[in-house]
Amino acid sequence: MHYKLIAYRKKADISQEEVAATLNMTRQTYSKKERMISKFELNEAIALAKLFDVSVSVLFEEERKKQGAVIPN
Repeated sequence: MHYKLIAYRKKADISQEEVAATLNMTRQTYSKKERMISKFELNEAIALAKLFDVSVSVLFEEERKKQGAVIPN
């Protein structure tokens, strides 16, 4: 999933520092979350989806599949 976050961030021409500021965290913390070393909180996922103008499910679909969650069509 991390590749999706990187792709959306680069498409929007936004730095990790800018995303981190939007989420009210340090760049280092965002970097760990972007690389999936740490997990995003729900409010952070919602803010990311709004920032990248996509749904939360689009950002996290692959992660949900890995965990065996049912994804409605």
